[in-house]
Amino acid sequence: PAQISSFSGSTFKGVICFASPSAVEGFVKEFHKWLPEIEERLTCIVIGETTQRKCEEYFNSVYKSSSQSIESLLQKADY
Repeated sequence: PAQISSFSGSTFKGVICFASPSAVEGFVKEFHKWLPEIEERLTCIVIGETTQRKCEEYFNSVYKSSSQSIESLLQKADY
C-alpha cells in the first residue's frame, strides 16, 4: 500500500462522507498524524445529526444530508 508522509505544500482538497460517528472516529484514529494539515482541506458530508456533532469535533466544514440515506448523502456531496 502507498504511504503518506505529508500533505505539506499540497493543494489537496476533497470531500469525505461519513455515515456514522464511529466512522469519523476511525478516520481520525488512522489519520490523526495529518489531521492538523487536512482538517482545513476537507469538506465533510454526514448522514445525521449525531454524526454531524462528532464530525464537528474535528473538522470546520461539515454539512448534513437532507435525509438519512446514502443517496441523499451522495447528492449533498455533489454540492
